[in-house]
Parts: sequence; structure tokens; C-alpha cells
Amino acid sequence: MAKKYEFKPDKPRSGFLSKLHLTRQQRLNILKWFLYSMLLVLLSVLQDVILCRFRFFGATTDLVPFCIFLICVLEGTHRSSVFALVAACLYQFSGGPGYYCIALIVVLGIFAAYFRQSFLQQSLIGRRRQI
Repeated sequence: MAKKYEFKPDKPRSGFLSKLHLTRQQRLNILKWFLYSMLLVLLSVLQDVILCRFRFFGATTDLVPFCIFLICVLEGTHRSSVFALVAACLYQFSGGPGYYCIALIVVLGIFAAYFRQSFLQQSLIGRRRQI
């Protein structure tokens, strides 16, 4: 039996990460956005290292805005608006053409996502029901 004045070690404490429980859907969403970001980094490196040497009709290719638009179309209006703003700012700060590209990428990305959600998705669903 332990005496009243004996040393007692502290109870082991659990850290912050041991209390963090992610569901399967949250892990898949984190993985999806991580893969999107790695795709943008890969395209940026590919564009700046290899494709900048080749000129087509006097201009070089620009793959990063195209990938941003594609992700906006895939994700929908709400998620793509935040993504387009963050991605456009990072693209501009990494050596984009100018500050106007931030507004242009955000507006075109949101418009492309809205167009897909409102027009293309409904017209494709309507065609399935007719067939």
C-alpha cells in the first residue's frame, strides 16, 4: 500500500492528435485536395522548366489556369469560388502574368462552374429521361 507522501508519477496525457478523429469521407476529401495541389505544382514545374522553351504561334503554353478551370468545373460553384481565389493568388505570386489574372481566373472559374451546374448538368439529365 502506498504511503501518503510517496512519489506518484503523473498520468500519461493524450496529445492533440490522438483526439483528432477523421472520418473516411474527410480523409478522402483531404487526399483529393492534396492531389489537386500536387497536380498544380507538377504542371507549374512542367510549364516553367520544359514548355517555356517551345513557342506555338509566338506564344508559350499556360497550363496552370487551365487546370484551375478544370478543377472549378469538377467541384461546383461553392467550393470552386474559394479554390479559384486561393489558386489564382498563389499562381500570380509564383510568377503569373499580372494582378489582373487573379480577377480573370476567379471570374472565369466561377462562371465555368456555374455554367456546368446550371446548364450542362440539367440538359444531360433531361436527355437521359427522354431516352
